[in-house]
Amino acid sequence: MSFFIDIIAAIIAGGIIIFTIITSLFNVRQTSHNIEAFLTVNNNANHITKIIDNVYLEKVGLNLNYDEIATLTASRTEFQFTYKNFPNDINLQTYHLQMLTDENNNNFLVVTLNGVEEFNSHPFFFESRNIFSYFDENFNTINFVGSTIPNNLLENIYGTQVELVFISDAWSNDANQQIRYPLTFWRYFKNVYLVKARVL
Repeated sequence: MSFFIDIIAAIIAGGIIIFTIITSLFNVRQTSHNIEAFLTVNNNANHITKIIDNVYLEKVGLNLNYDEIATLTASRTEFQFTYKNFPNDINLQTYHLQMLTDENNNNFLVVTLNGVEEFNSHPFFFESRNIFSYFDENFNTINFVGSTIPNNLLENIYGTQVELVFISDAWSNDANQQIRYPLTFWRYFKNVYLVKARVL
């Protein structure tokens, strides 16, 4: 009788050990997936941020005359501005940065130049569409009316704060969890300052 009890005990112990090993392997795989996803989000977040800052926002007000307006639209979800390719150019170029939401409720950034799409953040998404805030030449925050900056205050915009939270799905069994990577940067529109300084 004790022989059978020993066999049953050995089977139970072996089962526990096997279950522990399988659980550990599963947890390692889950952790590995989340680390890989985080690194991917991290790398792409920094890449996308550099594009927004150094390719687009760098051009706000570039080569404009003192009587030309740099900012056309400023809200929490979109920013539209003008610049010129070279001084005395008769053609204004218009960039439009806009946060949109797709059919799956994913928030993504689109940038158009003169109405033609030039950049799309798909398949990298954001937690919120509200990413822009604005400040004047003394770095005072310009208040929104609703979710936009009134037209009569657009000329007071000298810079923006862009607050991005990149997101990615975590391990598939963690349905309610997401990997978040917050990243905030500020851009002072030096070209706007230089244009207005020439008038003084």
